[in-house]
Amino acid sequence: MKAVKVTTPGPVDVLQVVDDFPVPQPREHDVVVDVKAIGVNPIDYKARDGEYGPKEIVGYDVAGIVSAVGSAVTRFKVGDEVYAAGDINRPGSYAEKTALDERVVALKPKRLSFAEAAALPLTALTAFEAYEEQFHLQDAKAPATLLVFAGAGGVGSIAIQLAKVFFPAVTVVATASRPETVEFARKQGADHVISHRGSIKEQSAAVGIAGYDYILATVGIDDQAHFDSLVDVLNPFGHISSILPPGTPLQLGALFIKRASLHFELMFSRSWTGIGIERQGDILTRIAEKVDQGLIHSTLTSTLNLWKDHKEAQEQQASGTVIGKIVLLNE
Repeated sequence: MKAVKVTTPGPVDVLQVVDDFPVPQPREHDVVVDVKAIGVNPIDYKARDGEYGPKEIVGYDVAGIVSAVGSAVTRFKVGDEVYAAGDINRPGSYAEKTALDERVVALKPKRLSFAEAAALPLTALTAFEAYEEQFHLQDAKAPATLLVFAGAGGVGSIAIQLAKVFFPAVTVVATASRPETVEFARKQGADHVISHRGSIKEQSAAVGIAGYDYILATVGIDDQAHFDSLVDVLNPFGHISSILPPGTPLQLGALFIKRASLHFELMFSRSWTGIGIERQGDILTRIAEKVDQGLIHSTLTSTLNLWKDHKEAQEQQASGTVIGKIVLLNE
């Protein structure tokens, strides 16, 4: 089959279109998906660079049509339109077909195109797992406060929507630094938008917020000064979740006096460990229901051609300036 292959870990030029990559054969619990659209994420170029071990095919967000099922599959049938965030241990979605454990897959929202659906899974799962499993926002009581960094980014933009729809007791403050990103964050439903380039504490006070119960660090924690600034605005008993490992070793003592918690969120941990992987399919099903009710919208902002534009898509993603999500189309 046709695929975009990583010839050797390295820069974007190592990506090569091939016509003879083996067609995936379903394992017992697998569905094989004919790929229609692929959401582009930082993990694509990080995996290409070899950060998670050698990968022949990258790309993890996918929307498409089930074309084959394993002998033990019960949730799907051939012809179903589905979406998923993939599995970092298996060949990815930059291909005509990809195989996935049915437990990380869900039926695609009916009201979305394949491109719109492919923009959602990885980022939505990242935010939702942090919210329910680390912050326990389902138990939050008003006036709880949530700070989401990079509110116009892939994770940040859907994180705002999920918080407003699933956890209405929470006041959501997002950060953004350019006029266009401020506008995009507001469109996702943020109650307030402040700049991460200024004092978070002073800007928060200006909108009536003295501190945060929850902080979603979608750009990670770069260094000790950044971490200390987060703890400074964190309320006692509060929670910080970073979707990246820290850039440098951190002194965590500032959390102690507040009896606060630091978490790390990696959406691929479930498929990596094999523990509770069915939860991801369940979460995507819950999100699809809200999409079909008109309560959540896709964060898709641009589409490109998988076979012609895969390098451009990864370079754009690596620039750190992308608003919302880029999607590659198999056409």
